[in-house]
Amino acid sequence: MSLQGMTITCPEGWRDASMLIVSASAPSPSGLTPNLVITRETLSDSLPEDRIERLHEFVDRQIDQMETALADFREVSLRRATSARLTVELTIAWTSGGVPVTQSITYAYAGEKTVVISTATASQDHFSEIEPQFTKILQSFRIT
Repeated sequence: MSLQGMTITCPEGWRDASMLIVSASAPSPSGLTPNLVITRETLSDSLPEDRIERLHEFVDRQIDQMETALADFREVSLRRATSARLTVELTIAWTSGGVPVTQSITYAYAGEKTVVISTATASQDHFSEIEPQFTKILQSFRIT
């Protein structure tokens, strides 16, 4: 596989768990550096067959995990997938190391059973001013 001009061979029994991470060149006044992380997940065969139901169940399981793992977790908004738009958009708030954080998470199909997850993270105080930059970066994202 080729990543950012680099190539690596995965031996049998290994899987591609690569991430694409971009970050601001400096932290915000809160001390948190805004960043965007893009990952890819293979969906379990235990999920429903219907693509929309499968995506919703996957996201619901992720939310359940976040509720128990993230301090002060709060779901801010959730936009479910439809037959015309096979993506889920989730915004959450939580506290990381004493800093209130906002994350905008988008789940989109990249194949029948593969989901690309983009997670944009910034401090709650600065998220709205940085969000247009996240949007611009995501609009340039392509899977090749």
